[in-house]
Amino acid sequence: WHELNFLAEPQEVLHYVLLVLVPGFLAFLLLLIEVQLVKVTSSLTLSVFGNLKSVVTIIFSIVVFGETTTLLQWSGLLLALTGMLVYARLKNKSMAVDSLALVRYEVLPQDEEPLEGNEEPGCGEDVQIEPKVPPPSTVGA
Repeated sequence: WHELNFLAEPQEVLHYVLLVLVPGFLAFLLLLIEVQLVKVTSSLTLSVFGNLKSVVTIIFSIVVFGETTTLLQWSGLLLALTGMLVYARLKNKSMAVDSLALVRYEVLPQDEEPLEGNEEPGCGEDVQIEPKVPPPSTVGA
């Protein structure tokens, strides 16, 4: 109990509570954001953003606290940022291709009749995928 004597004053209690509650609340918000990020994207994206957080923390310490850095350390930061930018670009390109594929094609209709014997679905049938969007017009070409 001797260590907690400083909590006898109300101002010190408020200071102590703020020192504990504010970082705890921020950590809780970060956790909620991370869960939402994994829901929307993937765990790899969360890992990339975790590395981005580390890079931002390092740059913050360099700018605010005047930490000295070597050329090798700057090269590492630049390499990490380049990797994150390449990942983001490839991820966006992949998502664009996926969304384009979803917009352009319909789901194939399912057969209502049960299969007879050992016949496998799709055998001997010509399956064509019909685009939803009509082909571009050749008027004015």
